[in-house]
Amino acid sequence: MNTSFRDCYIEFTDNRLKIGNQKVERIIEIKNGLPVSISFGNECNKWQGGNVSMFNVADFDFKNADISFDSYISGFGGKSEEALTGELIFKTEDIYIKLLIYVFPGIGAISTKLYIKGNIISSQKTCKLSDTSIESNNTDALIDAVLPENGVIDSFNISDKHIKARAVRLYDQTDVYNELVSYEDRLLYRRYDEYLSGSFLILDNYTEKKAIMLVSEGYVSGKKFCLDNDFSATKDAICVFGSGIEDNFDDYVFLGGVTAVIEAKEKLTDEYKAFYSCLYKKDDTFIMSNTWGDRKRDTSVSEEFIKKEIDVGSGLGIDILQIDDGWQKGLSANSGFTQNGSWGDFYDSDPDFWEINPDRFPNGFSVIKEYADKKGIKLGLWFSMDKENSYARWKRDAEKILELYEKYGVSYFKIDGLVINNHECEKNIYNFCEFIDKRANGKINFNFDITANRRFGYFIAKQHSTLFVENRYTDWRNYYPHRTLRNLWSLCEYIPAHKMQFEVLNQLRNDDIYKDDLLKPSLYPIDYMFASVMIANPLIWMEMSGLNDNQVEMLRKIISVYKNERKYFKDAVINPIGDRPDGISYTGFIIERKEEGYLILLKELCDDDTYKYLLNIKISDIEVLASNSNNAELSYDDKSITVKNMDKAGYIFLKYKK
Repeated sequence: MNTSFRDCYIEFTDNRLKIGNQKVERIIEIKNGLPVSISFGNECNKWQGGNVSMFNVADFDFKNADISFDSYISGFGGKSEEALTGELIFKTEDIYIKLLIYVFPGIGAISTKLYIKGNIISSQKTCKLSDTSIESNNTDALIDAVLPENGVIDSFNISDKHIKARAVRLYDQTDVYNELVSYEDRLLYRRYDEYLSGSFLILDNYTEKKAIMLVSEGYVSGKKFCLDNDFSATKDAICVFGSGIEDNFDDYVFLGGVTAVIEAKEKLTDEYKAFYSCLYKKDDTFIMSNTWGDRKRDTSVSEEFIKKEIDVGSGLGIDILQIDDGWQKGLSANSGFTQNGSWGDFYDSDPDFWEINPDRFPNGFSVIKEYADKKGIKLGLWFSMDKENSYARWKRDAEKILELYEKYGVSYFKIDGLVINNHECEKNIYNFCEFIDKRANGKINFNFDITANRRFGYFIAKQHSTLFVENRYTDWRNYYPHRTLRNLWSLCEYIPAHKMQFEVLNQLRNDDIYKDDLLKPSLYPIDYMFASVMIANPLIWMEMSGLNDNQVEMLRKIISVYKNERKYFKDAVINPIGDRPDGISYTGFIIERKEEGYLILLKELCDDDTYKYLLNIKISDIEVLASNSNNAELSYDDKSITVKNMDKAGYIFLKYKK
């Protein structure tokens, strides 16, 4: 079977699968019933090695399994770009294993997803590929295909001896974790099984100057159902582990995905972000407001209050006003009116929990919608799915979302409170997303909250949502502008910035709580704070009607400039520049396009007068679009730009030509 799509191709002949495009190719062979990854890469950058099978997720009889193959073009429900996809199914009487493998045109990445169903938990064998004894002389190449360790969902046979490995670990559950990216570097020994934690594994054969990156696209480290490992390196293969299996299933369940990326080492993360953006093809970034950041919770929410917020938001230039917890009839556990509110058991506590609160909104949302429409603002709402029986009521929740969309035009929903305890929860939340997408033709947008529990996070169901990354509050003294900036700065190297929402708070609130803190929020002007997160989807995390006139004017000016340029951000390559933010550094972002781009230069509360930003390109013809540092001086030379006399908590947003 041969199938092609633009520059992509799939060939499956005589138990040999070849998939690729003009930049990358992967070859898989069925050997003695086992799928073995023969090679990955291209002529200049090829990785190949032994005979370790791609996966081992159950006590599966590969030798007596039937194998079927199909190929097709998939748009992943219509919210992604189209990819050429192969579907390889192994089936016995009791178990089905499905491997999806796909490639996008022009992108140097090939991705797999592994699914399973059937009588899985009969017995799962544990095996390891390497003998950990230093005295072992078993160095002969593998002759017969063998299974990797149990729980592996993809593996790459790699014989290269000299590899520098960097494991990059991402964190969600941001109510607990504040540092969202960490790194581990090592020279691989590969005499015995080595384990590395993270979502990204960069393999650098520094002697031959070639590199690949493997991305584990499931739950982040520490959040898997049954497994602790992320990556392993043996003398024969590099393996990626899935989430584990905790039960038998009549329908396919998702065990995890792996994306392998080929490029020059310094361009690997850019190529992955290009792949990611094919799956999450958001048209533009957006500015959303949400009043919860001022910690009055639901106590202010009413028709008149929301109209005031719309007035201020319209003057600022926001796109979406999202009403958080409090619009609905039922009281949640986070309500300011009770200590006995519901959290997850919504319909049991009140069958009308998700009706519009008649006391706060006596006209439903009709008046609010009409008022917002006149002001050019879209409406969003907070919503939390009912957890009963692993989200078995997902369709009832979905129908409520669709009702609010069809009746009032609410098209942005913050999905909060998820607790994914098992594959059944996972499957039902998938169903919820896909059902709504199909009925609304992809016009409803989700903001998945990743602040607590086990949730889809950065990698699962990428096409369905932006990510609400952080809850931070001046009331709790856990909001610092440099910490929010640090997380965006760190994440944007690996995750497309337009996938994420990052917050701007009213920095003057609760100044007395911070006392003489040298990095307190009130030392930063609010336009700097907006500039520091505007590569993402800026979240105005406050009651805007509480801003003073000066704050409003500063925000209005920077938002006006930003909105003129943001349409160019989505297809740009965005990366951090300068130092990793810590409150006393020079930092920033580069937004690269083909012939031109942008720089956002940020000086934190730093005493140094001069700083040289090292760039990966040579720039010319700079134009300052916005700045709060009128006395700053800029000069540029080969692949750098130097700034002098910049104000503390100062920013410069500029456009350049290459």
